[in-house]
Amino acid sequence: MPARHILLVEDDPALSLGVARALEREGWGVDVLNDGEQAAAHGLIDQFDLLYEEAAKHGGRIMSVMLHPWAIGQPYRIGTLERALAHFMRHPGVWPATGSEILDAWRKQQ
Repeated sequence: MPARHILLVEDDPALSLGVARALEREGWGVDVLNDGEQAAAHGLIDQFDLLYEEAAKHGGRIMSVMLHPWAIGQPYRIGTLERALAHFMRHPGVWPATGSEILDAWRKQQ
């Protein structure tokens, strides 16, 4: 895998192919997605996968998922969140907790 990597989000296949090829000629690794919804899920899943890998080596991690009504509250966007959450919950040891639940668990350990 190239040292430099980029996520290209473009809904025009011809344009994305041309841009991806140009970037690859310059030494970039390129992931191409066709729309913003795919990119949003991809970003959440990549963030989770990195934290999950770190947790296996260094102990627990906290992933905060920001849910703004304007960004995720549209009916056509709920699938993005559902795909990401399903991915998270397929992994052993994941605890879907609220901030207050995390605080309570921390207090019990003190």
